[in-house]
Amino acid sequence: MSDDTPPRRKRGRPRLAHPRTRVINVRCTASQRAEIEKLAGQAGMSVADFLRDQAVNGKPPRSIRRPQVDLDKLQQVLDGLRELGPSTNDMAHAANSGTLVWGDAERAELAELCARTKQLRDLLMEALRVARV
Repeated sequence: MSDDTPPRRKRGRPRLAHPRTRVINVRCTASQRAEIEKLAGQAGMSVADFLRDQAVNGKPPRSIRRPQVDLDKLQQVLDGLRELGPSTNDMAHAANSGTLVWGDAERAELAELCARTKQLRDLLMEALRVARV
């Protein structure tokens, strides 16, 4: 080879300064795909460039406000449910098997279970700081 030979020019696409080597696959419906393609076209971008731009530079979704939970009250609700469980289960089992005799004691026990359940519901709403319905 002589020194008069011009250097070979590189062929192909020029290399990126920061090559994109990671892939993210996203599933969407046909209508979502059409909307994305429409928006990308309006922006004069490819779908990949549009999605990348939206993910990096777009506005993130608004965060959901989650109120603080009163953990002590929540623990009281869980303890109360553990206490109610066996009585409720026994009564339901007897009712389903046909052995439940509806006397005054059973009616009183059921009324007590209902009242306690309502108390626990109210306590749960307080624990979650939700307005009572």
